[in-house]
Amino acid sequence: MHISHAKRGPRRKAGQAPGRPARYTIAQALLVGLLATSLHSAHAQGSEYHIAAQPLDNTLSQIAERHGLQLLAPANLTQGLQAAPVQGRLTLEQAIARALAGSGLTATRSGNTLVVQRHNTEANRPVNHALPEVAVTAAAEVPFGNTASTSTLGGEQLNRFSVTNAGDLFKGMTGVTAANNRTGASLDLNVRGIQGMGRVKILVDGTQSASSDYRGYGGTASHTFVDPELLGGATVSKGPDAGPYGAGATGGVVSLRTLEANDLIQPGNSYGLRLRGTRGNNSSSGSLGGTDGAGNAIPSNNHIASAAGAWKVNERLELVAAVAQRKSGNYSVGGHGGKDNIFPGGSRPVGQWFTIADTPKGTVVDNTSQDARSALLKSTLYLPHEQTLDLGFTSYDNAYGNPRLTMTTEGTPSQHRLSETDKQTYTAKYAWMPDGNPLIDLRANVWGARSEEYRAGGTWGSAHEQISVTRSSGLELWNTSRFAWGWLPRLDVRYGATWLNEKLDITELGTANVAGVNPDGQRDTYSLFAQFEAQPTDWLLLHGGLRRDSYQLKGSKNFTSSIPGQADIITQYDDSDSRINPSIGAAVLPWGEREEFFVRYSEGWRPGSIREVMNSYDPASMPNGPVVPELSKNLEIGTSINAQGLLNANDRAKAGLTFFNTKYENYVIGGLGTFSNIPGVRYRGLELELDYDTGWLFAEYGLTRYLKQQVCNGGILGCTNGEYYASDIELEGINAPPRYQHSFTLGTRLLERKLVLGLRATVVDDRMMPKLNQDGSRNSTAAWTAGWTAYTVYDLFGSYQFNKRLAVNFGVENLRDEYYLEANTPTQLAIPAPGRTAKVTLTYQF
Repeated sequence: MHISHAKRGPRRKAGQAPGRPARYTIAQALLVGLLATSLHSAHAQGSEYHIAAQPLDNTLSQIAERHGLQLLAPANLTQGLQAAPVQGRLTLEQAIARALAGSGLTATRSGNTLVVQRHNTEANRPVNHALPEVAVTAAAEVPFGNTASTSTLGGEQLNRFSVTNAGDLFKGMTGVTAANNRTGASLDLNVRGIQGMGRVKILVDGTQSASSDYRGYGGTASHTFVDPELLGGATVSKGPDAGPYGAGATGGVVSLRTLEANDLIQPGNSYGLRLRGTRGNNSSSGSLGGTDGAGNAIPSNNHIASAAGAWKVNERLELVAAVAQRKSGNYSVGGHGGKDNIFPGGSRPVGQWFTIADTPKGTVVDNTSQDARSALLKSTLYLPHEQTLDLGFTSYDNAYGNPRLTMTTEGTPSQHRLSETDKQTYTAKYAWMPDGNPLIDLRANVWGARSEEYRAGGTWGSAHEQISVTRSSGLELWNTSRFAWGWLPRLDVRYGATWLNEKLDITELGTANVAGVNPDGQRDTYSLFAQFEAQPTDWLLLHGGLRRDSYQLKGSKNFTSSIPGQADIITQYDDSDSRINPSIGAAVLPWGEREEFFVRYSEGWRPGSIREVMNSYDPASMPNGPVVPELSKNLEIGTSINAQGLLNANDRAKAGLTFFNTKYENYVIGGLGTFSNIPGVRYRGLELELDYDTGWLFAEYGLTRYLKQQVCNGGILGCTNGEYYASDIELEGINAPPRYQHSFTLGTRLLERKLVLGLRATVVDDRMMPKLNQDGSRNSTAAWTAGWTAYTVYDLFGSYQFNKRLAVNFGVENLRDEYYLEANTPTQLAIPAPGRTAKVTLTYQF
């Protein structure tokens, strides 16, 4: 794909290799682990198992891992089922028999795959969606001590709707909101009120390639780019994580998994192919006759096409390849309901001219198109002695509208030059789990990512053009040792080290005096961590951990001297710090395996990003300088219940309630080129999840209710539950979530489950924080008060499975054609959501 922009600069050389201190730190950690494992010499027949009572799919995953197998288990068979404890020295067959006892399921081994199915012919019926939802493990990481705060997306949820933006996948997930969802094509998730600058870490197959950019009065936005068409699953871990991927993530870790062999190959086959095409409406080529004014075409239609294939060459080798194309033009907003515009009193306040949401109802929103191409290559090699090696490559190229505040004049939107992102990731993952040795479960990941983003200017011509290159590379190395004694039947210990290198290089192509707000620099983050999970009795589970994080940030900047005739002054920064972060928790199972009460406390630590440290307002200003790292303190208390046979023998139900209270100390705020610390922010709330499935009928309900948001900015009002009168919190990087958000899904499966019909309702309240006057009273007319109002949106979905190979999915989003702004839409980049949009997807798979 080529984007026409005359001043686009050349690509830079790849970054240098990691420094020697990082290699020595990681090597020392590995050596300690291997010395510990060498003390064990038990290699008798069978393996030593110490698996507590837990959801069946988790138990099956751990058993499959132990024997170097992949697991193929349709989620509609295992969801809601609980496995009894699997303890002692057992063969594979014995362990599977104990796990499946009383479930009505069987498991058979086919090569390197463990296939789970029903005893009767029910398993041979067609599934209810185009891509079967499967629980897959290929030397995958099992959640460790944080399952209570983890939400997942499987095949069924991923395929209910053919989404417009990646953030649409997370609609209805409790505690999670897609922020900035209509400004560009990237993914930026808000978890329990927190987002941006790495607070929520988003991984694609374990790689990190997040970037950020300055959007004027719209503040600073964070970006992760991924094509939903190539995803096979997603997991969101809320709160600080003491595991291999938790360094610097104070709000949570989002793990996105691309397609794997078992997503594409049906049981009993050695190969599989999936061809899929989607066609939709609500797409326009824009206001400039099909171009962006710079010679780049804007699509007039709305379609997605993809091809994905997998081949199990033999028992040792699997291959996966996929390509996808996604095109959509500028969409139209809804024509009914809502306000005529987003401002209090129905009109834009005097002096408030930076806004995009003056878009009238039912009209086209410019700068919302995209033209993306993506590709994926993977291979899995099963080595002798229970070893696996996974290699992967992904590419992503997208030309898309990317609204910035410089793209409007007195609130009048117009089409502008497209932006572009070109991204590649490379991964190598090694796993070794020798049969019969519970002290070795070794994982080693090495990866690299490069993202080049051309960011277009706006109404002011090419003044704000720039090229941003983000390079990141990393290494995660850890081992899990499992012990068992008479007085402690189960103790799992995980320990390891990680290293992350991030480099930011920005080239200004425009003439605007904004070079200081787009800095260059490099940051290295190192971590040593240890976790434990112990089960002294059948009814008590204990877990905890320690993580030592350290960082070093370096950068330089040339800034213009105020003395006439004096040369530019070069300023260099070199900052470092470290901290040990604890986590501790317990779960009680008082009435059997299906009820759980839990409590968890954890701390996270986030050093300042390159942008936050090296930023300045203009070339004549000194860089911002070091900021104090943020510290998060997170408390969770909750319960979860899984049940079967409530109304009939085959139904299952699940309920979960979690209270969270998170305090962020030394929170970093920034806007208009400067960043600084404030004393802190606090979020407190509840999450409720209810699921019921009886085969022909299924229902899902999720509620996120914020009880408190408090900002302590050290100003006139000190700590308040509202927004300080003289500032805009979204500009400064503080996000006000809705007071509550409901999501309700009701569906049915008919005609032997070939036909699925369903409806999803999303109900969202106003933003949590009102604008306050200097005396603490509420200000309803302030110029910066613009924001979303409460809304209710209905989405229709369905599918029909013609046979084992051919299926059709269909859906209508925003069924009532509502005019509304989505939650966590920034005040000054307020782009209304798409109006009524219908899509049909045809899938052929064999």
